[in-house]
Amino acid sequence: MVRYSIERNKDRVALHIVGHASEYGATRGNNLVCAAVSTVADMVCTGCLHYDPDTEFKEADGELSVSCRIMPETVGIMTAAGLELSRIKEHYPACFEKGATG
Repeated sequence: MVRYSIERNKDRVALHIVGHASEYGATRGNNLVCAAVSTVADMVCTGCLHYDPDTEFKEADGELSVSCRIMPETVGIMTAAGLELSRIKEHYPACFEKGATG
């Protein structure tokens, strides 16, 4: 199951994604939901790095964190990511941990 959160403090905004959407039987690397979530994560990394060269990201097997300074552009990117992840969750709720929200 996929779990995600978007957190904000006074200086930074961060996206955290953990898990794999295996509920529909697709193997790792062949799952439509995972591909969609990964695309959102890639967009966040690329967009935040474009506006904030000090963007930090950590990637591990089944886990991604992106943290950047708060500025209108990066907050907009994170907001768009949260909206898209919510939309994906609406269409494929079995792939997301209950209560997982941005």
